[in-house]
Amino acid sequence: MRILGVHLQGLRRPSGVHRLLLDSGYSVLCTGDAESAALLEQMILSLIYPRTDLDDYAGWRDADGDEPSRMGLSMSFGADAYRLIVDLEKERLVLGKYDAGIKDFERISTNRVGVEAHLKGIGLPSRDDFVQLTLASECLRRGLGGSIAAVKPTLESAKPVAPLVETHVESERARLTEELASAEEAEGDLEKIEARAAELREARDRFERLERDYKRVVAELEEREVMRDSIDTLDVKIAEFRDLCEERSSERAEIEHARRDFLEDRTQLRSIPAPLIFPLGLGLALGVCGTIVGLLGQKIFYALAAIGLTVSALAFLVARRARWRLGSVEARLAALRVRERSVERKFETETTLIRGLMQQLDLESIESLEREVRSYRALLDRANDLKRKLGEIRLVFTEQSAAELQHLDRRISESRQSDASPGQIRSELSHLGQSTAPIADEADDDDATPVPLPDMIHDENDVVIEGPVAPDLLIQAAASATQRTESDLRSKIGPSLSLYLRALTHGEWIQGRRDESGIWYFRRDDKVEAAFHQLPADQRSAAALAFRFALVESLAEDFSVPVLVGTDLPVQNERDRDTLARALQRLSSVAQIIQITDNAAAWEPYAGLVIDLGKEGVPN
Repeated sequence: MRILGVHLQGLRRPSGVHRLLLDSGYSVLCTGDAESAALLEQMILSLIYPRTDLDDYAGWRDADGDEPSRMGLSMSFGADAYRLIVDLEKERLVLGKYDAGIKDFERISTNRVGVEAHLKGIGLPSRDDFVQLTLASECLRRGLGGSIAAVKPTLESAKPVAPLVETHVESERARLTEELASAEEAEGDLEKIEARAAELREARDRFERLERDYKRVVAELEEREVMRDSIDTLDVKIAEFRDLCEERSSERAEIEHARRDFLEDRTQLRSIPAPLIFPLGLGLALGVCGTIVGLLGQKIFYALAAIGLTVSALAFLVARRARWRLGSVEARLAALRVRERSVERKFETETTLIRGLMQQLDLESIESLEREVRSYRALLDRANDLKRKLGEIRLVFTEQSAAELQHLDRRISESRQSDASPGQIRSELSHLGQSTAPIADEADDDDATPVPLPDMIHDENDVVIEGPVAPDLLIQAAASATQRTESDLRSKIGPSLSLYLRALTHGEWIQGRRDESGIWYFRRDDKVEAAFHQLPADQRSAAALAFRFALVESLAEDFSVPVLVGTDLPVQNERDRDTLARALQRLSSVAQIIQITDNAAAWEPYAGLVIDLGKEGVPN
């Protein structure tokens, strides 16, 4: 729920016409005087809960004013916007819901009961829960916790008691009774506490063991970080590497076979010219001699010359052809060398990744790399499994579990160190009862002081406060408004409670806890604890305030209501005001804060919007 704006006109106070558009965070409305501030707070509350609060129409009106007397409130629940208009002169009201189709508000209800019922149906908490969970002045006036009856006992209503010695004995009896209850609880629950502590220790040990294993596996993975980016494609790359190795081996074998054949051919071709020298020379000799003898008249020798020249020509042609074939063989041998280099370059280019990994990991074979890949994947699976188990154990052993274990260990230690047994304490109580029995009968004194009633708290002004203390009332209101269990709410407010408690008590108290008997205790930095009812009045107010803020903050995601801050605040000095303003500023990051005051100067530095009702709204 969020309040979008407030419309006021023709009212007794604050006078004038005011159309106030509020910030979703921290808004301060300044009226200029305390009476107008109190009335404005009551007006807003009556507009939210008209059935219970909007009963005196005439009391709000300015009978002598010229403006029609009206009040209006616009608010949103999720994505839906609503507007409530109250006509004080005609004593009627109208609740409308904005319809984007007609771009106007569609009427829903025109009576107080129907308006409040509809708003509750869409998420508005009950009035008591709303007031309890906010800082409304009415809540603070009713007591630290909300619905608490505060009375001051009189002599007429008090029961007379024994003289001063009886008071002392009663105090001692109360102390021994409390010690007996604690001793019996410690004796009866120690086994249960130890079992719970053992369960938490086992979870803690498992968590620490898993965390150590996870860190070790991560360290091993970091040592092989070179494989991280390529692990998904390494199988394909290794298969390609094997194919390239086989292809290179096949190419090399084929090249080597061709080279052997060409070398044999070259050897043979190089040996051909030597045997042809004799036939070439013989043919030339026969040709020359036959020609000469033929010219001398022996014509038959022309035939011999022709034979010689033919033999020489054939020998020359054979030698020439051998030389040509030899050149062709040499060219093919050169082509084989080029092909061989090309195969090597291709292999080096396409296996760069794999060879680089092998070199960085100092591996000598592809089989070694495959083993490393399998090992790396096993480490990855192990790391993911450990991470999953760590996530599961974190759900069981949380920070709150660690704090619970410390608390249980402390209780176990205190139980074991305790010298007083329940039997001894009962003996002391019995002796105390025997020694004071006669005194009780003699008690009859008109001037006796009143006896503190059971389950009551005395503050420094002798004001007696009945019923549950503030923290439980706040948690009960939150549980009622959100339909959640009180134990769930108590478990959620821990971190926020410590923060607000430390701030609002100026570091005096830093942490709160509720023991098994339902008593709230607060701890200081020096580990001294005090029950809520034992705190001084101002610190009780601050503790109740811290609870309210912590609940609103922890519920903000699922259940958000505007916090109305009135003029009656538990602040005594400027330091308290600054601390409260900073706390409201923090709370405004998750909830809407609407503060109504007669003087905005102290709150202005922290607010997101400050509106002076004597002027127009001015953003801060």
